[in-house]
Amino acid sequence: MNPHKQFEFKSNKLILYVKKVPIWIRIILIVLSISSFVASFYGIMYLFTTNEKFNFLSIIFPVVAILTGIQMGRFFLWNTYGKELIHFTSKGIEYIADYGWFKDGKQDSSDLKISHFTVQENARNKGKTGRIILEFEHEQIECVTQLALDQCEEIKRHLIQANLLYNDDL
Repeated sequence: MNPHKQFEFKSNKLILYVKKVPIWIRIILIVLSISSFVASFYGIMYLFTTNEKFNFLSIIFPVVAILTGIQMGRFFLWNTYGKELIHFTSKGIEYIADYGWFKDGKQDSSDLKISHFTVQENARNKGKTGRIILEFEHEQIECVTQLALDQCEEIKRHLIQANLLYNDDL
């Protein structure tokens, strides 16, 4: 795969790769994630060892810390291993967000073809990057990976060639 290309077609799958963020940002994310879990563990252990009464904050603090840790862990995984998988099958189209260690955001469409292919330009990088929106008769799939606009057009051409996109909007 071309190092600057953020997508790949493998048989009947379109794979969109997330551009990796700098290593220092990923280190901050993983440190925050681990710190949240450790802080909640120590907070609970403190309550048990000091025999203090449980109050509302005694429950809220660990829950918020654990949820923050999970979210930071997801950000870390997405920015390290993230990719979007769009699988074209004889039964329809399936979308999965792959975090590397787990998969999430599964969407299914019984439609066999994409009725409309849209590129939503990024407001900060106007004219440079955008994300793909695949519309079907009854639903749509919104990809979150930011791609160069020329790569979005290349994906569109490939979908038309593979007869997966109605080309009446050309």
